[in-house]
Amino acid sequence: MRLLVVWVLGVSLAACSLDVGDDFYFEKVPARNVQVPENASLNTDYNLQFDYHLPDGCYTFYNIDYTVVNDTTRIITPYARVQNGVNCTQDTVDSSFTFQFTPSVPKTYVFKFWVGTDDEGNDVFETHELETD
Repeated sequence: MRLLVVWVLGVSLAACSLDVGDDFYFEKVPARNVQVPENASLNTDYNLQFDYHLPDGCYTFYNIDYTVVNDTTRIITPYARVQNGVNCTQDTVDSSFTFQFTPSVPKTYVFKFWVGTDDEGNDVFETHELETD
């Protein structure tokens, strides 16, 4: 009896899944035409912007991964949500994304925007510095 309960519980748990399925996945999208101010004042909001290209109707811009590496360096990686296994339009999308940054200490901030990969599959970044006073 105990073995039967364990087996039923195991089958039930195996049937339940937290996976939302294979209907979409996330893919990095290269940043283009990055705009970062060169100078900034402390405790003031600044817009940082980049353009992106989506190759067809299966792609929808999702968000950025904003990683604080240390006190001065940030890595920004744009992501798209890509529908999988559906017929997509051939319509491309060229748009831009803007986010705010507020410098809080007097230093030079380094922003590294993901722009793709090289021939060996290594991530490539476009670097911009923001000097604060």
